[in-house]
Amino acid sequence: MNMDFFPPSNWQDFERLTRLLCEAEWSDIYAVTVGRPGQAQNGIDVVGWDYRVHPRLRTGVQCKRRSQASSDGTVLAGGLVNLEDVKSCLGAIKKIKVPLGHLVMATTASQDVTFQNQIDELNVMRVAQGECEVSIWFWEWYQEKLNRHLGVAATCYPRILAQNNMYNVDMNVAAVLRHGFDRVFMKTPFRSENQIGGVVAAIESMHGLLATGLLRDAQKQLVLSCAPPIGMREGQDRNSVARLQELVRVLRDDVTGCLARNDIYDAGGGWIILSDLSIGERLDRQRAEILVELNGILRRNGVDPVESPLLSLEGA
Repeated sequence: MNMDFFPPSNWQDFERLTRLLCEAEWSDIYAVTVGRPGQAQNGIDVVGWDYRVHPRLRTGVQCKRRSQASSDGTVLAGGLVNLEDVKSCLGAIKKIKVPLGHLVMATTASQDVTFQNQIDELNVMRVAQGECEVSIWFWEWYQEKLNRHLGVAATCYPRILAQNNMYNVDMNVAAVLRHGFDRVFMKTPFRSENQIGGVVAAIESMHGLLATGLLRDAQKQLVLSCAPPIGMREGQDRNSVARLQELVRVLRDDVTGCLARNDIYDAGGGWIILSDLSIGERLDRQRAEILVELNGILRRNGVDPVESPLLSLEGA
């Protein structure tokens, strides 16, 4: 039986929920909200890359929080979102410098077959003209995805999970750990890393999350939080957290040591390994070992594991 979730009461929470579900659905930890209040957003509230398709698809989402009923209590099947809203958004995104491969109109309103048919007809014309397609995410879409991605549900709707005997503190810890470790740095061979500063920041972020339960971005702003992972209830999980802390510490010391010896240096935005390729192989294997330990925690607590090409390394 699926759980019922109510729409957020304000647009800020709706945008945050949308971003978290985009991260989970697209496997893109770097899906972001666009700009800040008062800044021109060119019709887009959340943007990221959908890695479920090949080649990856740059996707933008406009969030439209709408009431489910009118002032007299009458249910509004399609809410206040209509075809004109979509066309207005399509006009706004023409100003975006990096073109979108797909546009989504996300709304808290209930789905409506007439509106869906209008979107189907619009997409036929847009595809024929070589333009990006449009999708509509009604609140029913959110209900389905929240029941699938319980880690997001645990973050945004802990009380509802608790009422259905599906929430516990350890699940929330596991969900936040997944967000903290599901990043590009943990998914690419070391020779493909982009910038030294970004790699060091990623390691420090993971190290801090394990120690405190606080996940911060590159600007040190709080993104998500949970109870300190070392306090998880099951002994096996606590042992894994302690092991993760040691593995991340070793990785951090290895990377900083390589930098100090000038074994690795940043040449125009890319990692260059100076001594030999075995350095990259060693650092790849260290990260694979971290992911194996992490995924054990995630699976034991009902959270999807982090997928990474590094896990294909022999012995990982």
